[in-house]
Amino acid sequence: MPESQDQCHSIYDTLLQPFRLAAMHKQMEQDQKRFGQTTWASASPRLENLKYMLAKETLQHMRARELCLNHKRADIRKNMENLDEQEENVALVEKLEIEYYETQLELYDVQFEILKHEEMLLITQLETLRRQIKEKQDEVVYYDTCENPEELHVIEQAVGQHCTSSSEITKLRLKTQHLEAKRGTICARRAYLRNKKDQCEESHQFRLQQAQESINRIHQHHSIQLKRDKRKEEEKKKKAWISQERQKTLERLKTFKEKCPAEFVLKTSRSQPRSPKQPQATSRQTLALSPQPVSRTSSSHKQLKSTRLAQARGLKAECGNTPADIPVQIFVPAGDPKQQKHSEGLILPPPPPPPPPPPPPPPPVCQPLPLKTPVTTKDQLLSLNSESAAKQRLDDSSKRSVNNYTGSMDEVLASLKRGEILLRKVEQPSLPPSNASINDSILSAIRQGVKLKKVTQDPKKDISKGSDSELERSIKAAIQRIKKVSADSEEDENSDHNNGEWDS
Repeated sequence: MPESQDQCHSIYDTLLQPFRLAAMHKQMEQDQKRFGQTTWASASPRLENLKYMLAKETLQHMRARELCLNHKRADIRKNMENLDEQEENVALVEKLEIEYYETQLELYDVQFEILKHEEMLLITQLETLRRQIKEKQDEVVYYDTCENPEELHVIEQAVGQHCTSSSEITKLRLKTQHLEAKRGTICARRAYLRNKKDQCEESHQFRLQQAQESINRIHQHHSIQLKRDKRKEEEKKKKAWISQERQKTLERLKTFKEKCPAEFVLKTSRSQPRSPKQPQATSRQTLALSPQPVSRTSSSHKQLKSTRLAQARGLKAECGNTPADIPVQIFVPAGDPKQQKHSEGLILPPPPPPPPPPPPPPPPVCQPLPLKTPVTTKDQLLSLNSESAAKQRLDDSSKRSVNNYTGSMDEVLASLKRGEILLRKVEQPSLPPSNASINDSILSAIRQGVKLKKVTQDPKKDISKGSDSELERSIKAAIQRIKKVSADSEEDENSDHNNGEWDS
């Protein structure tokens, strides 16, 4: 507990002492205006000491702030380097970089304050040294007009003291020159920090502008996505309404069919009033239009032919009474070409009839069908005979070639002379080379020389760059930008601080 209390008191003293000294310095400056120069000469050493203490306490406070900001900056950089491989961390890198720039700008302000108070210390010490030099130079030695040897001895001692005072003046002047050099380094350091601060402000503004543009882009994409979602929702509602209306319509049709189960036929514009004689004719036409199953049984073909001819004649008589838009189809046997030509003018394409049932197997004995069938059977027989003859010729040629292959050596040579059979050249199996032949081949290859093949090597890609992810690349780029806008390393800063030993 007492150690913590002492630490708290030291912190309070560090924070409050500069303000107390600043108030005292302000009061003394006001008193200097009220008093004259000769009267204030006795109080000037006190004012110089007060300025020196104020600068020292302020420097201590500012360096504590600088230390805190350096720790904060190091933590930001450490957090940036230790990010995991995630997509949202790329945006976090940009955020940390902007935070680093803000911390760096604050650090520059603190460093400017430090340089200001260091210069104040130098100015205070320079004023003190100049006052001391002036006092040493203003010292005057008065001599009496007596020539007493003892008095002359005292005069010699006074002259020696004057020489020592002149040596002290030279020392004070050397200190003054040293302090002036320190003041010049402080001015150079201030100019360097000012340039770095300008670069940091430019980078900070650029990163803020990029962040604002990315936010605007995200908002734009978000608004576009919202419009798309709204459009999709409207289309979905429209489809749902259409399906609902369709379902309602189907339900109404279903209820209507349940209430009225009778069949309804839609009348077209081509329907015309028919004569009272027309139903009988149409009934006869439907009888004629009904498809007759083709049978290949041994029933008389002549009876079928006669019935079809009678139906065709009856339809010819009634053809004048039928309206023009009713299609009529007449089946004409294949053997009567005149009636076939006449019926083609009356036939219109009817709706396709249902497929007929498969015919029963034909009996062993059947009468010859129309005249076209014998022609087709003869053609088929001729084609079959030609195919069988070609197959037989191919078999004979293959047998002949086999017999030629399987003959004696004389026959093979004779066939070679005639150019009938070409023998395939067989390569002899290569024997394993002996050691002597291998050595000879190696020596001959050495004598001839080896043709080197030109190989175009691809440019070697950096493995680290190839393996870097987008997050690592963004982190490295951010660290490079941070190094550009940061001040010198901590060693240089510490060296500058160590040079400023202001103890007099």
